[in-house]
Amino acid sequence: MLVGVSAHSWPSSVESTLAEEGLDFFEVLTDTDRTIRDAYGVFAKTPDIVFIDTERRIVHRAEGWSDGRDPKLARMVLARIAGEPVPMLLESDGYSGSDVCAVCHPDEAATWRFTAHAVAFDSLVVRGKDRDAECVGCHVAGYDEAGGYGIDAGQQHLENVGCENCHSAGGPHRPPAPGAADGNYAKVCVGCHDAKHSLGFDYTSFVEKVSHRAIAAATADERAAMLAGRGKPRDLLPATSPFVGSRACKACHQQEYALWAASAHARSLESLRDERRDDDADCVRCHVTGFGRPGGFRPDERAKRQPEFAHVGCESCHGPGGAHVADGADRKATIVALGDKCDSCVILQICGSCHDHDNDPEFPFQIERRIDAQRHGAR
Repeated sequence: MLVGVSAHSWPSSVESTLAEEGLDFFEVLTDTDRTIRDAYGVFAKTPDIVFIDTERRIVHRAEGWSDGRDPKLARMVLARIAGEPVPMLLESDGYSGSDVCAVCHPDEAATWRFTAHAVAFDSLVVRGKDRDAECVGCHVAGYDEAGGYGIDAGQQHLENVGCENCHSAGGPHRPPAPGAADGNYAKVCVGCHDAKHSLGFDYTSFVEKVSHRAIAAATADERAAMLAGRGKPRDLLPATSPFVGSRACKACHQQEYALWAASAHARSLESLRDERRDDDADCVRCHVTGFGRPGGFRPDERAKRQPEFAHVGCESCHGPGGAHVADGADRKATIVALGDKCDSCVILQICGSCHDHDNDPEFPFQIERRIDAQRHGAR
């Protein structure tokens, strides 16, 4: 059954369009009280086609229309709704997009939507990096490949890290073979999750966050936590080494120390005193160094008794320096160097642990200006 809706209550316009396409054999409804629009969301593009199965479930939605791919995708969706064999209408020389994969693999598509991969392109948009070639490649499907994503091509269906990023273009239905036929995707993942762009990446723990099997087995509360945690910064700094205070860094990093000492970070606790919130642990933890961590700021003791940690110091960004300053230490492997990392994707993960949505919602939009304002590396 087909039902037409005039989003602006001008059915004659819709009827004439349907007549041109030879589809003028069903009634067009008006939506004067916005009941339909409110139920289905804003009609941002036209036509907005909603595919509903016999159990009244939305199985697909096409906003706008591309003569190149939507007719084939619609045929696949309609076949699935009708219970008929779904024709394999993949792109023969490029990437088809996750919505095509979802027609035959709805369960896998549903679990994918709980992952950060599903909103990977959005993370570029909020940072103004969605047209930066250095960044876009790892947030879309098939960047700079034949039939893959192009910055100026307007291929919304290839935005985000989708099925074909891990399983290759067309997955097992087209050569080459899937990205990891044996289920080990480590080599695929490190293509983007490298030392520059994905600080602290550990395949074993990370793969569970995108595993279809693990997400399908999760409880409703666990899945809600997955959605709430998408895009939130992780604690990337070493957890085993003790904190030693910024003065321990000064001997070898005099220029950096001097620049830091003149920054707002060096006076971070003063802003809480001015607002009389310097005894609120939830606030203090982001205004001191090593809150509650070994050797760091002790929450059960007054700040004036531990001045070496009563600010956002060197170790807040580079990790605890106990192992770094130890006699005979391996200097490179014991501290987090940031000068060789990608500012907008890695440093945001560290800074964003405090400069989050609740405390500094504009930070993602201003990251480059903010980082430049406190940049102090001599290299």
